[in-house]
Amino acid sequence: MKRFADQFACQKLPRLFSRLRIFYVLLFSISILPLHRESFASTHGPAREVTTRGAPKPVSRIRGATTQVYRLVVDVGGAVKGGTSFLVSGRRIIATNHHVVENGTAFTLGFLTEHGHIRRVPLRLLATYPQKDLALLESLDDLPGEAMPLFTTHPDPATDLFAIGFPAAADPQGPISWTSGNDDTFFVPSVIKGYVSRVLPNRWFSSQLQHQTPIIPGYSGGPLVDNDGVVVGVSTSVHKEATGISYAVLARDLAEFAAACGLPVNGNPAPALLAATEQPSTASAPATLNTFAFQPGRDSDRAMLERADTMLANGDIVAARLVLEYLASQRRVPEAIAGLAKSYDPSYLRQRNVMGVVGNAGKAEALYKEAAELGNDEAKRMLMAISTGGCMDSLCKLVNTENGPALRCERGKL
Repeated sequence: MKRFADQFACQKLPRLFSRLRIFYVLLFSISILPLHRESFASTHGPAREVTTRGAPKPVSRIRGATTQVYRLVVDVGGAVKGGTSFLVSGRRIIATNHHVVENGTAFTLGFLTEHGHIRRVPLRLLATYPQKDLALLESLDDLPGEAMPLFTTHPDPATDLFAIGFPAAADPQGPISWTSGNDDTFFVPSVIKGYVSRVLPNRWFSSQLQHQTPIIPGYSGGPLVDNDGVVVGVSTSVHKEATGISYAVLARDLAEFAAACGLPVNGNPAPALLAATEQPSTASAPATLNTFAFQPGRDSDRAMLERADTMLANGDIVAARLVLEYLASQRRVPEAIAGLAKSYDPSYLRQRNVMGVVGNAGKAEALYKEAAELGNDEAKRMLMAISTGGCMDSLCKLVNTENGPALRCERGKL
């Protein structure tokens, strides 16, 4: 029995030594690990810690993007139609589809304020690009949030997309909320997820985005954003005979369109400068809006500014200058400075058919710059128009020609 026990003990010793060797190797590895890390740090610098703490998640980015998307209501000869729009330039310029605003005589957008109240703001048509189904409008007042960034290259297939818009079929109250009603859900945009299928060159537009996001009527004119909340395209249409195939205008086309009309955008590529040509418009103009975004401290200043605005519109430039010079020099009102710049702008005077008043392009540009530095969006747009050859204060219309896109400035439409 003792012999058997001694033999068993001898058999266990090799296995014990083997386990001890493994234990010592592990200890040795652990002991030299800090040396290796120190060596790596001395050679490559300190290791960088990657953390996502506090970084916005895609859901929060998409939720943030919805605050720059608005319901668009269009009056067409007494009838009402609608779509979606979103902030694309400054605090007042919104983008949508041309087919949404086509034949419209009055335009209004609606949204919920940060306090949950419904707000409706009138708009005016600013620019159109029918062949690419794009249109730009300007609101009477500043809109909440900042202009949405635009993705100015072709997106990769399988990129996540989120369509933001107002599907008419989902409206709880039906058509009554278009012009009245207090149902706040009517102005809360819907979000639906899809992905990029491919970019189609030379189809319908010069380029077109095919995507698998199940949009329906009401999403037209709304943004398609990626996980970062960047606009990749503008929802436009769906395939009539196939399920799950949708189309959009590329954000790149929107950026180039806005730049050609003298409007700065977030993500704007270097625009191809287009020579603008003025064309008188035979169509009746929609109701004009006071383009000043003035919120003065005195009612008398507001009245003076509105009076000067009327003088400019009527071509009474000399009288308007007197009022605007007072508000610009004594009150430092940005809108007054921008208005004074108009009164010296040769292009503006020519478009208004003003006779007997001499313009001064250099003085106008200096005043535009002064107003722009004070935060006036209209002055910024005018400066961009000067640098790109845009339409200044006329309706900016792009049309496709044999030689590529051409800019037409239609007087009498604003």
